[in-house]
Amino acid sequence: MTPFRYFATASVGYLASAFLIAVPAAASAAQINGMQVNFIKGSCQQLFLGKEQFAPQCSDKLMSTAYPNRRVGFHFVLDDGRGLSFSGMDGENPSSETDIVNIDKVIVNAKDGTDAPVDYQATGTCIYGNPYDGPMTVTCQGKTKDGRKFSGIFTSDGSAPE
Repeated sequence: MTPFRYFATASVGYLASAFLIAVPAAASAAQINGMQVNFIKGSCQQLFLGKEQFAPQCSDKLMSTAYPNRRVGFHFVLDDGRGLSFSGMDGENPSSETDIVNIDKVIVNAKDGTDAPVDYQATGTCIYGNPYDGPMTVTCQGKTKDGRKFSGIFTSDGSAPE
């Protein structure tokens, strides 16, 4: 598989974004203050933090962000303007076809960016495949420091990231 370049979290509360995507190093991505940004189209099968269910409000796009320091973010955008993001450091890939991010933070964004995002310390992983090889799934799971489980599952429609 082509080596990946990863995308990390910025001030997610004000990006009104979606989720992380791995992108081959040769692909072009938007650059914002050193951060690379991509969007993937598809559908959200699962998204929750503790008892709060977000999947019914998921948009059809997921945003990925990556910084040069290897911090990566997957950003689920909700139809009402909120967002739920999973952020962490690029991990050792389990296989040549699969990539992993070690989650250390879950970020909840307020509607319209009027309130500051709320960050929760967390442990978990996001595992995903190459979005340039057709449909693929991003699966994030773990637990916040205060004990709430979280999960986000997004499957691409197979089109190339934007």
